[in-house]
Amino acid sequence: MKKRQLYLFLIGIILSACSSGRTLPIVQTYTSLPSKPYQSQLTNECLDIKSGFPVDLHSRDVLVLASETSPHTYLRDMTNGSTIELASAGSLRSGMFVSPDGKWLAFEEPYPNLGNFTIVGSDGDNVKRLHENGLQLIDWLNNQQLVFRIPVYIPTSDANPVLGNEDMTVFPSFLVLNPFTGNQQTLPPNFPDLGFPEKVLSWGPWNGLVYSPNMEYAMYRSEKGLSLRNLSDGHVFTFSEFGNTDAFPNWSPDGSRLVFSNNISQNSEIYEIDLKGNVTQLTNLSAFFPNDFIPPVMSWSPDGVHIAFWLQIPSGDPSSATSGQALSRPLLAVLDTKTGLVENYCLAVTSWNTTSFPPGPIWSPDGTQIILEGSNIQDPDKSTSQLIVVDFIHRVAIQVGENLIPLGWMIEAP
Repeated sequence: MKKRQLYLFLIGIILSACSSGRTLPIVQTYTSLPSKPYQSQLTNECLDIKSGFPVDLHSRDVLVLASETSPHTYLRDMTNGSTIELASAGSLRSGMFVSPDGKWLAFEEPYPNLGNFTIVGSDGDNVKRLHENGLQLIDWLNNQQLVFRIPVYIPTSDANPVLGNEDMTVFPSFLVLNPFTGNQQTLPPNFPDLGFPEKVLSWGPWNGLVYSPNMEYAMYRSEKGLSLRNLSDGHVFTFSEFGNTDAFPNWSPDGSRLVFSNNISQNSEIYEIDLKGNVTQLTNLSAFFPNDFIPPVMSWSPDGVHIAFWLQIPSGDPSSATSGQALSRPLLAVLDTKTGLVENYCLAVTSWNTTSFPPGPIWSPDGTQIILEGSNIQDPDKSTSQLIVVDFIHRVAIQVGENLIPLGWMIEAP
């Protein structure tokens, strides 16, 4: 048999094993501590919030917004201000997801239509509907595929085998579905080293397992730490130093690396892991803010160069901070992964509470702006929240609404 034929034959065996649900053997590699950035870089550029758009600020495309005061969700055209209401879907605002390319919004319809999922374009047209009763929508895996969690239910009776409490003694599988073609694939978590007792695996945003956009790799919590698994050959990189992490790994748009925050150095920093198992500490904020905290949910810019995140710093004088000192509300910060520069814009997010983390910052499709619900740090007691657009070209923050929660930013339909 020629080498090429032998290679294709072996690949076929591996793919067959994956599709049949059999578990591939683990080839384990343990990694060393992360390399640190060459130098520390931080800029504090505190932006004042202005009202109304300046003439030369061009915000485009369509925002997905939820009302703070009513159970409604809207599409707002940023060019002309027109809005389209999305059938009172605001009651499920935490489960509305925009595809990475900004073309589609997916969400489960509210009661009594639970189990029906809608995919809609930014113009409110081109509506597609799915019926996946009993499944939980997780997010878009990529521009064409949605991910659903398949709960394992305990039957309440033979006549009604689906409803009932979820069985927490087994790991659930995931369903990857292309809503445009109907093609689907089930992903059972056949990883023998899954190492945490709560067998819930919510995926969004992270409860121990998340797949890369091309489904070639999986990052998960294992018995030895945080693990990165190649799904083709079973090779696993294990990062034992992140064993107790609530990492919320965020894959880059091209699936070549992922980032997360962690405090293994007694200070929250952002770390990167690539597909070869190399770990790099991307920030060194401890040089500026001892005992800071980075909430774990962050957002890649569309081009995969910048990472927007929330930064909590000690209140008062950072140079004299102690481990028990109160922290500020989460502030918008952006990391340039090419230069290592972190810019702190001193804009505090308000849509969060002490029992949950704020959602990640939302980028415009062209990567020049971010939308957030917040207020100026100098006015923390303002009674109404502010919908704020941060423009990185003009270096301004503009209030464009009140009491509205941003859920996504879509490309305007042609």
